[in-house]
Formats: sequence, structure tokens, C-alpha cells
Amino acid sequence: AKGNKADAIFSGLENELIKYQSTGFTRTEITPEQLAETCIETISNRRDKEKLNKKVIFTGYKELNYITGGFERGDLVIISAKSGDGKSALAMNLSYHIAMIQKRPIYYINSEMTTEQMALRWAAITSKFNYRKMKVGDITDDEMVKICENVDKVYKSKLYTLTIPDLQIANILTELRKAKRKYNIDVAVVDYIGRMDMTENKDKEDWKLLKAAAMKLKTMAQQLDLVVIMIAQLNKSGNLAQASQMDQEADLWLNLTRVREEEQLAKMYPFNAIAYVNKARNAENEVALPLLFTGDTLTFISDKEEAEEWQKNNGKTITSFEDFSSSGKKSYKTT
Repeated sequence: AKGNKADAIFSGLENELIKYQSTGFTRTEITPEQLAETCIETISNRRDKEKLNKKVIFTGYKELNYITGGFERGDLVIISAKSGDGKSALAMNLSYHIAMIQKRPIYYINSEMTTEQMALRWAAITSKFNYRKMKVGDITDDEMVKICENVDKVYKSKLYTLTIPDLQIANILTELRKAKRKYNIDVAVVDYIGRMDMTENKDKEDWKLLKAAAMKLKTMAQQLDLVVIMIAQLNKSGNLAQASQMDQEADLWLNLTRVREEEQLAKMYPFNAIAYVNKARNAENEVALPLLFTGDTLTFISDKEEAEEWQKNNGKTITSFEDFSSSGKKSYKTT
């Protein structure tokens, strides 16, 4: 068997094996002496920046890197938000910095948008050009030249994408294994887990299936030595839709909230969104990271000076700025 036929056979076999196999982990038992040696070796490797960069995935947001120490291989990261608040856009911004700036291989699994819709979003993020204008074709020749120049970042990147409408956990695991073999990916994004098809498991409650899916993604992150970023939706009350216990599997849970009230926007200026670190195994919890979301270009900015410059040129002018603390969360500022 060759080509697509071989892939189809392999995928079918793998799907059946997933049902019956254990996790496939290599279990390692070490002695006290070996553990002590591993402690010293691990710390020494962390002091070596080149070795550290192989183990830790840094984002394009220095504040987030400072809070979390970067994403660790083997981590499951949950990004959640209410519908329309920008959870996919934030995941795409993280992917942009990792795949196009750092040139590290990422596999982005998309379940709710067509390839063309995703292409428009990537074009907006890479070119910083108005998404809505591109969508309706309102672009001059000069603007088209500039967009093409910036989209060249995509061509030279290590961003691999897959559109998969029939999102099932077995399919996801199969595709991640294939992507690891083909591209040696460092990061995988699953956008988003709420779209998972659960019709074949009608006898089980949705929350149990989604929690099990999160558990399997965490296991896969460890097994394949990569970071898995899982997108999840919040319901109207602000809880993880369908699966409130998914966060138990997460190493890092970022909850994104857009701010629209005028009074709060004035206090937060130049920012208009907050990413709360709701949970972090290796970092301080309950920290609030202020962000500016530029809806026209689908871009998130965390640097205050850059956000102020954007507001000056594009945003609504608000003269006052205060640290926001009414939420009771600790806000983060770079020193």
C-alpha cells in the first residue's frame, strides 16, 4: 500500500488499537542515587539557554512567559472564553509567534471554520491588515502588495494546519501521532474541544466524555513530548461548557475575558481584555494579564507602550489610566 491508501490503513489500525491499548508509556523506575543525579542534570540543563529552549516553549508575550516560565513539553494548556470573546484568535496569536517568529513546528487542528475562513484570519494576523476589509475584498493594489509581503511569513513558517469537521478524540490522537512523525511538532492546538462529536457515545454524559478527552490529550502531550493547547468554551455563567472538570487535567488554564463597560475600559486603558491564569501547576494562580485585542486585525497585544501606540493611532482616546483591581485578581506588570 502506498500514499493515501497506506495512511488510511494505518489510521484505521491505530483507531482500533487506541480502544484496547494502554497509554503506551515507557514506565521508568529510578533509584535515590539516579534521582539525585537527575535533579542536578535537570537544573544544569535549565541554565543552558540552548537546552532550555528545546524543553520550554516561550510565547510572544513576555508577561505570560514571566508568569508561567513558558509552556513545558508534556503540558496541557486550556484557553477558554465565552463565545465571541477571542479564544481562537488568542490561540492563533500564540501560534503565530511560535511558528512564524520562532520557526518551531505547530500543528493547528481546526474544527469549526473552513480553510478559506482560516486563511483570512491568518492573513489578518500576519499582515496586521483589517480582517473585515479583506473579507469583502475592499483592498487596493498597494495594500495587496503589502499583504502578500507579510503573508510570506506563513510560507516560510512551520505552521501546519488540519481542518477536521468530524472532531473525535480517536481522530485527534491519530492525527497528532502522524504530525509528530511527519513534522516533529513541538505544539498542537485543538480548536475547539466543544465541537467534539459525541453521537457515538450516547450512553455517556457529555461532561464525562469531554473530561476523558482532556485526560487523553494530556497523556498524548506527555507521550509525544509536546505542548497541547486545547480551546474550550465558557457558558453564560462563566463555567467551562459541558465539562467543568476538564481543568483538573490542565497544567495551565488561561481564561480570556473581553471588557466592554466604558468605566472599566477607562480604568484599564490602553487594554480591553484580561487573560486570567485560573490554574497553573508551576506558577502563581489567580494572576490577571491585561491585553489589548485589536478586533480589526485579530491581534492581542500585552506590551503597554505598544498598546498605547495602537490606541493613539486607531483606538478610542481615554485619558485616564489606573491599575484595575475591582475583580480581586492580582494584575501583572513587567518590571
